[in-house]
Amino acid sequence: MTREELLHHLDDAALATLVDTPLVPLMTAQVRHLGGALTEPSDSPHGPLPEPYALYLFGVPSDPATVRGIEAKQRELLSGLPVAGRKPVTFLNRDEQLADALPAAAVERLRRIKTERDPDGVIRSNLSAHGTVQP
Repeated sequence: MTREELLHHLDDAALATLVDTPLVPLMTAQVRHLGGALTEPSDSPHGPLPEPYALYLFGVPSDPATVRGIEAKQRELLSGLPVAGRKPVTFLNRDEQLADALPAAAVERLRRIKTERDPDGVIRSNLSAHGTVQP
């Protein structure tokens, strides 16, 4: 069970949160440095990623109690970090939709293309352009 977020910065307080907070029931917390070409202008629907860090949190959801524990620990860690509040589509979790990652105009364009090119819904994704969960 994963959760990914972009971070504005990693100051002493953020580092203390990551280092001093016990991770259990998470298995790992990874901070990845971004930058380079990701920060340059882009014509992609998401645009450039000026945030310098990505955080990846992972735990194994072995039973319902562990799932609740993982979600609670993820929320606890994130509450003490400078989360950007936006993320790439590949960072979306099971409770989020494309509209949580893309501007409204980009989502509407994807909906229009999906409706025009695949009216029978043959091509499926775990993130539907129409905001519904695919089976």
